[in-house]
Amino acid sequence: MKRELEISSCNILKVGVETNTPMGGDSGHGGRTILTLENLASTDIECEWNNEAKKLEIQLGGDTECETFRDCLKFAYLELSRQNIKNEYNQIIDSLSSIDNEEFRQKQKQRLKELEAEFETVVRDLQKLEAAYNPDNRWTIYGNE
Repeated sequence: MKRELEISSCNILKVGVETNTPMGGDSGHGGRTILTLENLASTDIECEWNNEAKKLEIQLGGDTECETFRDCLKFAYLELSRQNIKNEYNQIIDSLSSIDNEEFRQKQKQRLKELEAEFETVVRDLQKLEAAYNPDNRWTIYGNE
């Protein structure tokens, strides 16, 4: 699920992120992660893609551009972490009923507890960042978004 956030100061940048990982390996396993940045107002931004070197360079001019870009990257990191944790959690839940090995089953249950703790930390940090923009957001690892 793609989530977006507008970060504003003297300029406005919108960041969007989504992932379906973990999928069990490299891109051949179907895992995809997408990051988008959109200038909504007054952002001094230049992007250059070097196809031969497979290199993307993003140049921002100005102090507030640095601040909004920093907050976009922070949102992207936290949101991708949240989605990745939730996806792994759901994969484990879906597989628990088919696990015959009791030792492995207990390890998976322990991993679920670890994921719940990680999720709570990430969500707390994400909500702090989003508070000025989306004060009513509430997340749960268990339900739909």
